[in-house]
Amino acid sequence: MTIYTRIEPTAPVEGGTGTKQSIARGFGGASATYDGASRLQKIMGDAMLAELADTPVPESVLDLGCGTGWF
Repeated sequence: MTIYTRIEPTAPVEGGTGTKQSIARGFGGASATYDGASRLQKIMGDAMLAELADTPVPESVLDLGCGTGWF
């Protein structure tokens, strides 16, 4: 298993159109309705969490801060 201790920015994707700010605006605008439209993600997330129920608690956890906080 590889553990990265330093994360560096990558080069822009060729043909990419979004700036960091425009992408943030797009996700920000959609966030108001995301929870209501993410039923399948919630079902799958609950199923995956149930699979982890008997997993030993790790020493540390990395929170990537993704999503609206459902989990």
